[in-house]
Amino acid sequence: MDTGGHFTHQAYNYCRQRERERVVAVRGDPQPSKMVKSKATVQDVNWGGKIIKKGVRLWYVGTDTAKDLIYGRLCVEKPGAGYVHFSKDLLHEFYTQLTAEARVP
Repeated sequence: MDTGGHFTHQAYNYCRQRERERVVAVRGDPQPSKMVKSKATVQDVNWGGKIIKKGVRLWYVGTDTAKDLIYGRLCVEKPGAGYVHFSKDLLHEFYTQLTAEARVP
C-alpha cells in the first residue's frame, strides 16, 4: 500500500494490522538509479524515540528504475525472456494509463 501523501499514519496502521495477510507499506523514491525494491526499514518508534522492533516496515520503491524496467519490457516484441503477456480481457483504458507518462530529460 502506498503510504505517501496525507494519510501516512493511517496507512501504517492498516498495514501493521494486516502484515500476516502480506499487506506491506511502500513509498516511492524518485531518485534515479535506485533499486526497484529496497531493504525494509522499521518506522514505529516509542515515546523515547527508540525503534519498536515489531513495528510497521516500510519498503521504498525506486519508481524511476521500475518504470524504466517496465517500459523496456513493453518494447520486447517477441515472446521470450522479458516479454510481457497481457490478458485479452483488458480494456483499452488499461493500456492508455499504462503508457500515459512521458520521460522528461
